Amino acid sequence: TEYVLETALGQVARWRADGLEVPVAVNVSPRDVHTPGFAGAVAGRLARHGVPAGALQLEITEHVLLEDPQRAADTLAGLTGHGVKMSLDDFGTGYSSLVHLRRLPVSELKIDRSFVARLAVDNEDAEIVRCTVDLAHSLGLLVVAEGVEDDETWERLRDLGCDAVQGWLVAAAMPPEETTAWLRARGEGGWHREPAEPSDQAQASAEEDADQPVT
Repeated sequence: TEYVLETALGQVARWRADGLEVPVAVNVSPRDVHTPGFAGAVAGRLARHGVPAGALQLEITEHVLLEDPQRAADTLAGLTGHGVKMSLDDFGTGYSSLVHLRRLPVSELKIDRSFVARLAVDNEDAEIVRCTVDLAHSLGLLVVAEGVEDDETWERLRDLGCDAVQGWLVAAAMPPEETTAWLRARGEGGWHREPAEPSDQAQASAEEDADQPVT
């Protein structure tokens, strides 16, 4: 986790120096959240790289509360107190998501790909997604759908009111140099979706894809 945070914040700092203000999301584990001093360490890394806290979003799962919930709550409060954004990842895969959702200081909810993959052909999954979007919006949260790979799913999500998507339809995982070129092209000429043909490497690292608004 330390390596990933250091690498991600270093890249954000380079992007900002080049005029690209790009936020970054980093997955952290329950072990990280339960580590004493984690919030302070994250704040220190932000300060060292000169990156504002709002440019970092940490993705957690509800499992952070299953062991030592008070320590987890204190750490999360410390992170949000520094201005770091929190996102609840893989929503819908836990045993008591609604209970945990009330106790986590998150600003974004990510619907697990298992509900998104068959959204266009399975009415039950579509209803689950619709209810999740409505619930999140009622709590003032943004909603991201994971694993979006085709235009039909994109359109259904837009109709359901989903705020953003993540997946191969947006882009496969890329090294920093290619990502920089992609960002510049998107900023200068707009963004156009193209059919995705993911490689095995892209599939293995699909979780690193950027979230993109459904517009």
